[in-house]
Amino acid sequence: MKIIKVCSFVLVLVFSSISIVYLYFQNQFNENFNQKYIENVQTEIENQSDLPSLLYIQYEKLYPNDLNSNQINALLSQQKSCPCVLLARTIINESTIKGNSSQVEPVPFQFFLGEELEEIFTQKQCLSYTMKHFNFYNGVIGIEKASEYYFHKKLDKLKEDEIIILLKSMKKPRMLADRK
Repeated sequence: MKIIKVCSFVLVLVFSSISIVYLYFQNQFNENFNQKYIENVQTEIENQSDLPSLLYIQYEKLYPNDLNSNQINALLSQQKSCPCVLLARTIINESTIKGNSSQVEPVPFQFFLGEELEEIFTQKQCLSYTMKHFNFYNGVIGIEKASEYYFHKKLDKLKEDEIIILLKSMKKPRMLADRK
């Protein structure tokens, strides 16, 4: 009987600790992150046009089920991230650079922002925005500019292997270092 009480106490203590940490970071996120900036991003995502369909097809081949996942499933399946988490990272980087956020801790805030984004947008919308704002090395921002910079072609004229290079470079941007 005493063992059950001790185990119950330990479980309650662990659960309470996790809850307190979660609430602390969520509160810090709400205090430190500029909601106006998020609203601007939301407006831009809602008004953005899709990228060429071959891009999404190749993305899905490289990262199966990423467009049908969420950050919890991504963590459980040992994927590094889903598109909304990539978008959260992009927004945090942009926001910090533009001075729209004070002392943002990337990992916890990335989780909370990713969670918020998943409630509003599809993974495809998150991926599109991320690709349009991603730094593809050498200060080349956006997949359309990267297409022209590295391959001297419009995005819709790229071949499958060229699209794959750009998509893979989103995980490792330095792989484009020798392409120019």
